[in-house]
Amino acid sequence: MSMREIDDFAKLEEFLQGMGKRILFKHSTRCPISARAYREMELLSEEHPEVPMGLVKVIESRPISQEIEKRLGVMHQSPQVILLDGKGLVAHVSHYEVKREKLSPLL
Repeated sequence: MSMREIDDFAKLEEFLQGMGKRILFKHSTRCPISARAYREMELLSEEHPEVPMGLVKVIESRPISQEIEKRLGVMHQSPQVILLDGKGLVAHVSHYEVKREKLSPLL
């Protein structure tokens, strides 16, 4: 499964209400660290096509990014990966910790 862009509140709500493991990836289109993290997430998506992945572009969709922080209680960072399951927050990593090798075992 490829990353699905979450750029409005309805898409965010649908994603948060989902069941099973899923990943929210908060990405800055202006940051080289985030560009590297994006490549890691593409690899993870190829390795785990069964795991839904939502992409939030933090500059273009700032209100969505802020809502995620408010709803999940995870301080905003970028790049940032938030792993959810049917019960809520499982884990989150940011910056240079966004690595396929680190996230794959959690899935």
